[in-house]
Amino acid sequence: MTIQEALEKTQQLGTSDETINHIRNAGLLSVVLPGGVLDFNKKKSQKLLQLLKAVGGADLSMGRIYEGHINALYLIHLFATQEQKERWFNDAGEGNLFGVWNAQPDNGLQINCSNNIFTLNGNKTFCSGTGYVTRALVTGNINSDTVKGYQMCIVNTAAIPETQINKSAWKPLGMQSSDSFTINFDNYSDSTDNLFGNEGDYLKQPYFTSGSIRFAAVQLGGAEALYNETICYLKNQNRINDTFHIARVAEMTTQIEAGNNWLRQAAAYYDRWYDDDEYIKKLMAYTNMTRTAIEKICTVVIELSIKSAGARGLNHPYKTEQLVRDLYFYLRQPASDAAFADIGKFVIEQEAGIENIWNDSNGFI
Repeated sequence: MTIQEALEKTQQLGTSDETINHIRNAGLLSVVLPGGVLDFNKKKSQKLLQLLKAVGGADLSMGRIYEGHINALYLIHLFATQEQKERWFNDAGEGNLFGVWNAQPDNGLQINCSNNIFTLNGNKTFCSGTGYVTRALVTGNINSDTVKGYQMCIVNTAAIPETQINKSAWKPLGMQSSDSFTINFDNYSDSTDNLFGNEGDYLKQPYFTSGSIRFAAVQLGGAEALYNETICYLKNQNRINDTFHIARVAEMTTQIEAGNNWLRQAAAYYDRWYDDDEYIKKLMAYTNMTRTAIEKICTVVIELSIKSAGARGLNHPYKTEQLVRDLYFYLRQPASDAAFADIGKFVIEQEAGIENIWNDSNGFI
């Protein structure tokens, strides 16, 4: 199956076991692995963001789950040992879906180690893709004789009892089919070979902040889908020649193109700066700008689409209603105000004017 065929099936079926199989058969679970078309070592962030945008455009819930898979593999690429990389990349190559489950209530997850075994206790919330994800990257507070801090581990989700999965807490406005349930990990245990990275690596910069461009790409894909659906609806209703609808389509077109430009520039800067300590803060600021700009772009597209669709277009069988709910909910990402404030803090610290802040020794892109 080709990638395009898998995306078409995703659009038709939404998030489901069948959809995961199509994505698996198209090779999308292994595309970033060593030797793959989007091998992380090849610095192809632009193409990766376009892929994430395409999956999000096909189905936002599936886009969220797929972005988690890519995120998990990237963290493994960055911080796992060679033996761990080979083992987990082989799992992905065999069709296992990975995810990142970091959100938590109260004290979150505790990791206790003894005799080369770690045991988990506590809960994680917003575990996207529960039931689909077979290898979850889970973070927790580790406290042992030799290690203290925030630690990553890989969990085999098949070993989590169904009774410890709380589905009732997941009643969102949108993105319902992402199955972002709450999971209790009490008494889960495994070999310490499945702990990876140093304590605190999960939050290491610039990777933690700059990873936001990946979910921004998925969001923009949802906005593009809503934009396209709105135009189709207006054509089918013979309302496309109305002056006000034409103006709204023009505004949505402008906003979508601006979002694509943000992604292109952010991808270029990421590949050039992420491994250069001199540019870490600059990269973080730019990716925060990209994230913030795309959130605003998506919000504008939602508002314009609602005005054009009206009450009729926000009912079944039209797709506009679900796209609006899913996108509006998915835009609610953590620490958005802090990300915005960090842009201002970075710029205030600079001596250069705005025309020079984003330049580096290589000049303009």
